[in-house]
Amino acid sequence: MLFTVGVPVYNKKKYLRKCLESVERQTCKDYEILLVDDCSTDGSREALDELSKFSEKYRLIKNSTNQGLSNNRNIILQNAKGDYVVYLDPDDTIEPDLLASIAEVAKDDVDMIRYQINVIGDKPGKDPERFNFYENYGRKMSGEEALEYFTQTTDRRYALACSFCLRRNFFLENGLTFPTDTRLYEDLATIPIALANANGVVIIGCKGYNYVKNADSLTMSMDSAENATERRDRVLENQMAFLKAFQRAQVGIAESPISDKVKDMCIQDIFERIENHNKSLKGRLLQSEPQKALEEGESVGDDR
Repeated sequence: MLFTVGVPVYNKKKYLRKCLESVERQTCKDYEILLVDDCSTDGSREALDELSKFSEKYRLIKNSTNQGLSNNRNIILQNAKGDYVVYLDPDDTIEPDLLASIAEVAKDDVDMIRYQINVIGDKPGKDPERFNFYENYGRKMSGEEALEYFTQTTDRRYALACSFCLRRNFFLENGLTFPTDTRLYEDLATIPIALANANGVVIIGCKGYNYVKNADSLTMSMDSAENATERRDRVLENQMAFLKAFQRAQVGIAESPISDKVKDMCIQDIFERIENHNKSLKGRLLQSEPQKALEEGESVGDDR
């Protein structure tokens, strides 16, 4: 089997049908849909039970305890039957040609394939292309070349798990996992390390992932705190999460086989992203109205 589309689910019932229908519309049919329900309490688990009855392509894993997004991604990697894994958040969708476009370049020596992002429901004034990289698409790069390119493009965000198709055995053989000690910014603590160890990386031009910004996502929910104390706690939580992500990335990149030059560039780039983010957090803390922070703030990690 070529693809596993992995969907980690926690309390996203209202989005599930649209999300999963987008997978069923794929022109490439060589895939399975691996669902991991993380002890949902909104009826998501029951909805998944019903949906999975209609197609043999569905497999459903039901966690007995809440594991968090990072560990759910690890569970998908460990249980996938596909050679390649595509992560799909349950409130997002994919275009019908995404898997077919990836399949054109999927080979044993290609470990990571980066596709382009459509941002749905974006804030006014935001750059709609801030997640996209077109300059080198179609050319196979080493992991070091790719990481250097992504790092140099500082005005755009590359460390997004749902924008990469990952070769499963590459992750397993290198012991690559998503961190389980933080509920935020796990992508920033994983994707750079994976790139630093990859043998082959390809960027494709397909704009196939629809990234929907919702007020109930993890990163946006920090701005919905009702009082100053809760907002301060959320800001501190974000700062600690970023520090954990940076420390993990720093160690993982230092141990990778890439050159010292690119290691230094990458670590400095991550540090600057954290520093800029913390400035934004301080600005949010000074806001008198949480809604104003919701309208103006933006997280560096998941960026809903």
